[in-house]
Amino acid sequence: MFKINFMILFFVHILCDFYFQTDKMAERKNEDIKILLLHCIIYAVISFTAIMLLLKNSLAAAILVSAGHFVVDILKFMLIKNNIRIKKKTVYITDQLIHIAFLMAGAYILRHEESVINSINIGVESSFVVGIPLLAVLMHKPANITIKRLIEEYKPIRNTVESNNSTGAFIGTVERYIILILLYLNQYSVIGLVLTAKSIARYHEMEDREFAEYYLIGTLLSMLIVIVSYLIILK
Repeated sequence: MFKINFMILFFVHILCDFYFQTDKMAERKNEDIKILLLHCIIYAVISFTAIMLLLKNSLAAAILVSAGHFVVDILKFMLIKNNIRIKKKTVYITDQLIHIAFLMAGAYILRHEESVINSINIGVESSFVVGIPLLAVLMHKPANITIKRLIEEYKPIRNTVESNNSTGAFIGTVERYIILILLYLNQYSVIGLVLTAKSIARYHEMEDREFAEYYLIGTLLSMLIVIVSYLIILK
């Protein structure tokens, strides 16, 4: 039950921390305590409600996840406010890893409890019912933000990279969805064609070595996120 319950908690976390939080709010919450508190309240209300509805006997886990998120975000705010020099990607990775640790603790508390999904017999494995929506939300905004945070320091100084960041992010999302489908269908060789088609669109820009390296790092990270997520969630 631990894996299913963790997947449910992780799904709720992704919705609250990425989709129910605008980019503007994500930037301003590190500078304005009111915006931070607003985010934490929204996170707590939505996650608490969803966890209580989806998981049985989940009061302790709901409190742990909601309170844990608040504590982590407050500590991050204090670090940034005191001008402690830490790389953005380090802050981001540490922040998410600690959140995941709280989610795992919540799932451990509920390790002997069945989720509402487990109790509904629909002829499909619970891991698949939870895993598909989880992968769907994970491959879009969280994956794009994670890749951006990890490789932004390698971005070429010259303006040869995407003139429209939203277009590049959308292409990355579609690419990951296609690769997920191909992985599920065991069509591994076709994945190479997808990457080739993407590279052709950037053919002339590949003459710039800095851009080529930046592009390669981003593509490999995107592939890594897809493959690792698929193996952990659906295998």
